[in-house]
Amino acid sequence: MPACLELGIQIQSLWRASTSALIKKINDLCFSLPTQRLISNDINFHDEESTPDSIYIKSLLSCSTNPTYLIALIDSISVYFETIENHVDLTCQFSSGDNRDLLRLIIFISEIIYLNILQKKFILTWNFIESFFRCLTKTIPNSTTIIYQLLNGTDQIVSCCVLSKSILSIFEYLYQRHGIILSSQYSKQFLQSYLSLIEPDNRPLTQILILSFNDLHRLYCLTKQIQSIPYFYRYYLRTIAILLFRLPIFNSFIRIPTQFWEQHHQDVNKLQFGTNDYCLSAFPLDLLQHSDIMADYIERISFVGWLSRTQFQEIWVTFLAVINQSNQNNDDNEQMTNSLSKEEILETNATQW
Repeated sequence: MPACLELGIQIQSLWRASTSALIKKINDLCFSLPTQRLISNDINFHDEESTPDSIYIKSLLSCSTNPTYLIALIDSISVYFETIENHVDLTCQFSSGDNRDLLRLIIFISEIIYLNILQKKFILTWNFIESFFRCLTKTIPNSTTIIYQLLNGTDQIVSCCVLSKSILSIFEYLYQRHGIILSSQYSKQFLQSYLSLIEPDNRPLTQILILSFNDLHRLYCLTKQIQSIPYFYRYYLRTIAILLFRLPIFNSFIRIPTQFWEQHHQDVNKLQFGTNDYCLSAFPLDLLQHSDIMADYIERISFVGWLSRTQFQEIWVTFLAVINQSNQNNDDNEQMTNSLSKEEILETNATQW
């Protein structure tokens, strides 16, 4: 099927027939699956009871027995989105249902990878993971693609969280294969911090997001160790992490310095989820007065970048506000020093050593 699409770039009738066949196969596959569910970390693969969770997991695992067919589907999606990038006239006017099925297939593939890694059977090869990563780089590289726009909707928060869980599992699997010891205690500690430093919100999606923040934090920490694994994997791992962090629902979290979550003060200003977009409110900018926190913030911004011109302006204004505040503090300290007598200055300096 990917070959037919590539040939169809020069023959429009073949292109239309190939894209129609692709959408039909994706529609049929998505229709055969149960309604999407968020898979728990504690999965009993030997559960004989016919619960909605067990039925859903068994359906996914049964589909994963034919990886060649799945690779052909996701490679075809990659070819389609790569082609319309350079040949806008070949863009097909899919229905909203077709667009959702395209996204559903991508999430479905990520779930299959997650389950197979969790089951420790590893029947999926790197070719399968690489095809999945390539598909993500073609479908969510920027805000203009239909898949990115769908993921931006609040009705797809579960899909975003599934994606983060699956990508983290791939990172951990590859890192462990190359001898990197991963600690889980650090993540559990931060999960408690999220619960303490974010205002309680009774909406179900906020609870799902907080758990996903734990995955994102762990994933960000792993990107700092990316030099420890073979160069062969690095490009895709780095690119996929950045694409995930640039999803609007996650971007407000990933830009918050780690040191904010390490605070244990009861009087700190807690963050809040947005009423409509579920994004976190801004962290206290006073923290950026500390050089280590500012360094962490700059590192995050440099790694992820900004989503829009407006966000760039907000970041720039933040930097200016912090710099002006620092200069004002220095001026105040200088005036205070000038008002001291010579004896008081000597005494102050002496007590600092």
